[in-house]
Amino acid sequence: MSPKLPRLLYLSDVTPEKSFHGSVLLHRLLGNYPTEKLLVIESNLYPSKPQRRLPGVRYETLQEGWPRPLHTRFARTYHTWLTLTAATRAKQIKPLLRGFEPEAVLTVTYFYAWLTAAEFASRQGLPLHLILHDECVEAPFVVESFKPRLRRMFGEIYRKAAARLCVSPYMAKEYKQKYGTHGDVLYPSRASDATVFDRPPDRLLQSREQTELVVAFGGTLGSIGGMRLLALIAEALKPLHGVLIIFGPVDPVHARANGLDAANIVFKGSLEPEAFKRALREEADVLLVPMPFELQNATNARISFPSKLADYTAVGLAILIFGPKYCSGVRWAEDNAPVAEVVTRQELGDITDALKRLNRREHRLKLALAALQKGGEYFGHAAIETRFFSYLHGHVSEKIDPPLALVATETCGSSSSQRGSE
Repeated sequence: MSPKLPRLLYLSDVTPEKSFHGSVLLHRLLGNYPTEKLLVIESNLYPSKPQRRLPGVRYETLQEGWPRPLHTRFARTYHTWLTLTAATRAKQIKPLLRGFEPEAVLTVTYFYAWLTAAEFASRQGLPLHLILHDECVEAPFVVESFKPRLRRMFGEIYRKAAARLCVSPYMAKEYKQKYGTHGDVLYPSRASDATVFDRPPDRLLQSREQTELVVAFGGTLGSIGGMRLLALIAEALKPLHGVLIIFGPVDPVHARANGLDAANIVFKGSLEPEAFKRALREEADVLLVPMPFELQNATNARISFPSKLADYTAVGLAILIFGPKYCSGVRWAEDNAPVAEVVTRQELGDITDALKRLNRREHRLKLALAALQKGGEYFGHAAIETRFFSYLHGHVSEKIDPPLALVATETCGSSSSQRGSE
């Protein structure tokens, strides 16, 4: 490990935790960071479970607000208020350091703690490193009337940051057009100890033309639109006597009540990552990556990246990506064709045709081998960790000057006037 890595303060609403989504990606990215050089400050609204944390790393808690309003009809208003007041919470940070002297600040641009991190970095003259997994301005968390102001705040911080680590080249390109500043690409990585198979399972070499085709999905179901995509897959599998297996923290009763009630859908529950991979190799023929078609999710679908591809491409099975033509998963597959089967319309006929192609042994094998190759090129842990550490190493002694005035002026000014009206 390089001794020149900075003492790093990580502050975000996405806490490094061995769980799912962005949390597990951060856990992987920081898993080999020197524990004595890392301090994690997480939100009281989105706390981690101690048994899932980075071992040997100290976690502290930022008091952002109260959880209850986030689960009411006033949630968007409350999200907006927490965003407006985020910079004022920077004053909480110093007491939480307790002897830790950071040389750099790292955050993920999601919800509001990234604004707190930016304000703290500005006040202390520390380099700010941004990790950008999702679109945070257009996301449906805040009220519409606040989005232009949030966009200005985001643009100012994005331009001033020491490093802007975008999860896809599509995000980096779009943000360059919007904000006039270059961003570097840092794809999701596999775990450092992940098993990566060097070939498809032997049974994939067997002909499956006349037997059932098994499609597997792993993850959370998300929106009603996401469940509709899975229901369409199940419907298209029926003529092939096929089965859809769903792995993950899914409530079968809730899922069936929302349309996933077909007889050929099987719920398998959650498994640890390595057990999950073994189950896929033993039971599945095709791995499903659904991406949202809803208009309100269009920006995020276009520039974010389906992180499950990092793990799916290590399994040795064919991949089916189901999403609009503009989404990042489809664009990645087209840029690296023939790495996956792709369906870009919510039409039963299109899905059926794709599944018929996947039911051919030669086609499944070709896609599986391509996925193994491309997965190693894009998502290997060692290469991504080295790239990430190099960004931090390059700014060990840098200071940011002038301060990020927009955050302090706009956010603090708004919060002060709001408090005065209470």
